[in-house]
Amino acid sequence: MTMLFLCPMMSQKVSGTVLDSTGLGLPGANVVVKGTTNAVQADFDGNYVLSNTSSKDTLVFSYIGFLTLEVPIGNRSIINARMIEDHQALEEVVVTAMGMRRGKYDPLDEVPRFPWPPPLPSTKIEIPRNVMANCNYLDDVNDILVNALVENGYHDKGYFLVPARQKDGFALATQLEQIDKNGIAKKDPNRWNITPVDDNFSFDSFISALFFSNPGYFRLIVFIVTDKPFSANGKRVSRKTALAWIQEGVNSFPDRLRRVPFTKRHHVTALIYEYELPENALGASLLQPSRHSGLEHLKKSNLWSALAKE
Repeated sequence: MTMLFLCPMMSQKVSGTVLDSTGLGLPGANVVVKGTTNAVQADFDGNYVLSNTSSKDTLVFSYIGFLTLEVPIGNRSIINARMIEDHQALEEVVVTAMGMRRGKYDPLDEVPRFPWPPPLPSTKIEIPRNVMANCNYLDDVNDILVNALVENGYHDKGYFLVPARQKDGFALATQLEQIDKNGIAKKDPNRWNITPVDDNFSFDSFISALFFSNPGYFRLIVFIVTDKPFSANGKRVSRKTALAWIQEGVNSFPDRLRRVPFTKRHHVTALIYEYELPENALGASLLQPSRHSGLEHLKKSNLWSALAKE
């Protein structure tokens, strides 16, 4: 007599990470075995583990605002899924003060846009390409800029998106600092004082101030990182508006930009906004052109040498 043994299909475990188009994990993404109720949600970093699967199963990955992705398991135990945004989708749930409503949502929508094209600067300079030679992503570029800034006392900063209608570049604005007539930053705490202060106050300088105008000079730097060519829009921005940039920008680099590739088309440009505030004047005026070149400003601020070390 011939005996027939029926063996259950071997069960296997599949794990991996659900990623967006920039390589960031998608927390809460749904992973389902097609045609079953066997499903899990990805953790905060986009990681998932799914048990009781077989080589004949197909995994279905879904996330609000992204196209659904189906991947046959086969003999694989690790499957990483890269999702593609569905720009036509209107399925993201957005929490508002009125309750829950459906509408398109993107975390980058919460990041302010820098005026585009940028307002007229006092001067500008493009950072040499070799400084960013080892950069693969925008996150790498940001690290180089931030390291140079922090090394030279620029601890407060604001991030914006550029160009205004796209999401593939960024602007990094520094705090307004007080400088002397030679472009060298004043000593702390006078450096960050928005009213003119003399580092070398003496009786002679006091007498001079009584009879002669003693202007104050201020500088703000905006680094623009984008693959889109641009020119200034010709509009002069007031010191009051420039002062607000540090408050309006977000305080940390947007996560969704971290894995955006830094390509050969990208350029890093430093826009320098220099202001003169004459003594007893009601407002400061943008110096255009600046009293110094863009290169001189970066050298006087010691940012040039810090970037060169990279």
